[in-house]
Amino acid sequence: MFSGLRTLLFFTGAALAAGFYGNQSHIDWKTAGTEHFQFIYPAEYSEHASAVATYAEAVYDSVVNRYNKPLPRISAVLNNALFSNGAAIPAENSINLWLTNWDFKIRSSHGWVADVVTHEFSHLVSIESGSKLPPNLYGFQFSYTDYYNERTISDFATMLPFTLQPLWFAEGTAQFESSRMGFDAWDTHRDMLLRVAALNDSLLTLPYMHDFSENSLFAELGPYTQGFSLVRYISQKYGEDATPKIWHEMSKYNRMTLDGAIKKVLGISEQQLYDNWKKEITDAYKAQRDSLGTLVEGTKMTEGSFWQDFPIVAGKNLYGVSNFGGLWFDGGLFKMPLSPKDTSKKDEVVDGIEIGEITVENEATDSTIEIGDYAKHGFKLKKAWLDKGIDVHEDSIQGSILAYVCYQNRDKDGHAHFDIAVSDTNKKTLSVTYLADAVYPAIDAQGTTIIFAMREPYSTRFILSKVPYPTDLNDYTSEDPVDIFVPDSKFDYYNIYSPKFSPDGKRIAFGFFDNEIRGIAI
Repeated sequence: MFSGLRTLLFFTGAALAAGFYGNQSHIDWKTAGTEHFQFIYPAEYSEHASAVATYAEAVYDSVVNRYNKPLPRISAVLNNALFSNGAAIPAENSINLWLTNWDFKIRSSHGWVADVVTHEFSHLVSIESGSKLPPNLYGFQFSYTDYYNERTISDFATMLPFTLQPLWFAEGTAQFESSRMGFDAWDTHRDMLLRVAALNDSLLTLPYMHDFSENSLFAELGPYTQGFSLVRYISQKYGEDATPKIWHEMSKYNRMTLDGAIKKVLGISEQQLYDNWKKEITDAYKAQRDSLGTLVEGTKMTEGSFWQDFPIVAGKNLYGVSNFGGLWFDGGLFKMPLSPKDTSKKDEVVDGIEIGEITVENEATDSTIEIGDYAKHGFKLKKAWLDKGIDVHEDSIQGSILAYVCYQNRDKDGHAHFDIAVSDTNKKTLSVTYLADAVYPAIDAQGTTIIFAMREPYSTRFILSKVPYPTDLNDYTSEDPVDIFVPDSKFDYYNIYSPKFSPDGKRIAFGFFDNEIRGIAI
C-alpha cells in the first residue's frame, strides 16, 4: 500500500481492526537500544521487548549479508491489540510489530514474534537494496493546491518513485527470508490454497499478483501464497542468491521495472517466469491427485461464499458463521434446518457412540443451497466479532441461547476488548464478561457453564476460564471469570482454540499452540 512517500507493507490485512486501537496517549512508553535497533514499547511489555530484541539481533547479520545492505539503527515500535500484524516503513527506517498471536484463518501455526520480526526487517533490507538513491529516500512527490478560498480550486499531484517492487515479490521475499531461518514455512494451508487454484485453473494472473486484492481470500492467495511460492521457485531453480540479485538489479538507475531486472538476472521475462512456475506446480499437483486413485468427495451443502466456520448442531438446526458471499473473512450467523434421513438401516455405532445420519432439509431443490437463504436466525447481536467463535444451546425454558464474541465494551482509554456475550431468541442480549479479551465460547450440555479462552492482562498468553451460564437474561448477576487452566509460566506465548465440553460436562478438550507445537489437550 502506498501513501505519499511512505511504503506500508502489511504482514496481514488488519485495517478493519484499527478501530480497536483507541487513544494511545495514556501509554507509558519506554525505549531501549541494541546494536542495530531502538525499541519503543509500553512499560508493561518490557519482557516482550527483550524477546523481540533477541530475535531481531539474531537475524540481522543473516539478512543484511545476503542483500549486502546494512541499515542505520532501526526504530521498532511494539504494540498489543486485538489483532496480529506487522508493518515496515522504509521511508522512516522503522517497523511496527503487534505482539499477540491471534492466529490466522488460512495459515498454519508458527512462532509469531520470530516470524513477524524477520518478515518486517526483511522488507526494510530488501526494499532498501532495490532503492536507487541513498537510504530512506524513495521518490519525489510534486503537487499543487490552490488556497481554499479561490473561486476555482485546482489540485494536482504526481510521484516519481525511485524503487519499484510488485507486492508478490516484496511479500514473497519477506516470507522466504523468514522461512529460510526456520520462523515461517510453506505450510499445508498455503499448499491447499495453491493446489485448489492450480487444479481448478484459477491461479491469479501475474498483474493481479502485483497488488493487494479487495477480496481477502485473493489478497492471501496473491502476494502471500503465490508470491511466496514463486520466490521459492526462483530459489530452487536459479539458486538462493537469485532473489537478492534481482533486488540489487532494481537499484540501477536504468532499471525501471521488475521485468527488466528479472530478464537481466534470470535471462527470461517476468511473464515467462510466471508461466514456467505455473506449469511446474500444476503438473505436480495433477500427478499428486492422479496418484491417489479414485477420489472420494463429500457432498457440498452450500455455495455462494468462500468462508463458513464454527458449524454447530443444536436441536434440529445447524448453526454457523458465513461471509454470505462477501469479500472478507467475516460475516454473520446462519441457521439451517436439519431433518433425519428415513432409512431402515440401524444407525452405525462407533466407539460406543450412536451416529445417526442427517441431511439438510431443502424443500425447493435437491442441489446445493444458497447460504444467504439462511441468514435469519432469531438472535440479536451487538457488535459481534464472529470469526472468534460461537456456540448455541437449546433451552426449553427460554428457547435457544447464542454465545458469541463482541467488542462493545471499551476501557477508559478508548480501547475495545473482546468479551463473551449471549443472546436469546426473544432478542435479549447481555455481556457475561467485561474487558476480558475473551474468545471461543462454549456452553456445556447441562446449561450451567460457559467456557472460553482469555488473554491475560498485559500478556500474550491465553488461559482457559469459565463463567456461570445465564439461565435468566433479565436477572443475571455478572461474576468474575474463574480460571480452569493456566499454562506454565515458561510459556510466554500460549494460544487456546475452540474449547469444547464432553457430553457429560466433566472434561474439556481444546486446541493449543505453545509457540512450538500445535496440538489438542484435555
